[in-house]
Amino acid sequence: MKSKFIEGEIYEFKYVKKVFLEEEYFIFEDLNKERYLLSVYFYNNYGFVLGENISAKILRIDCSGKIFFEPEHAHYKVGSVYEFDFNRIEVSKIDKLIENTGKFKKEKLYVIIVTDIFGEEHVVTPHKWQQKKNFKTDKIKCRIDKIMKGNFFLSNMEPIQSPNNFFLNASKHKLLTLLVKL
Repeated sequence: MKSKFIEGEIYEFKYVKKVFLEEEYFIFEDLNKERYLLSVYFYNNYGFVLGENISAKILRIDCSGKIFFEPEHAHYKVGSVYEFDFNRIEVSKIDKLIENTGKFKKEKLYVIIVTDIFGEEHVVTPHKWQQKKNFKTDKIKCRIDKIMKGNFFLSNMEPIQSPNNFFLNASKHKLLTLLVKL
């Protein structure tokens, strides 16, 4: 009997073994003893323990009944904010279409590469003040919006305005207020 799952819901699966078919897979079992494969490549640092249950969200059920699920991460939770180690900023040039002209212009695209506690790299979009090729910091505060195949989709939770500019603008505002009062 095929298990009944609902997309978006969380279910328990038991980790029963690891196998090598063309690549290495974890094998999980649902309550009805139906088995499912998950690639070791994406989930190697999840710390699955043989014989133990995991919680997983059903992402999709295709028309043939194939089930796609994402195990809950042992350390990171969707919707939570964490400080990730800053690794580097990367700058590339992309062609951007100029509206109503059919022409393209080169535009710089910045991404910040951060590292989680397992040493895995993830990408986050920098704010305007962080878009410098020599930008450096120790940590970047990010919210995890989604986890898919062990990859994090992150939002930059650092202040939108540079902390230095904030105090500079605040000082200018106070000075302006003093001048207006005089």
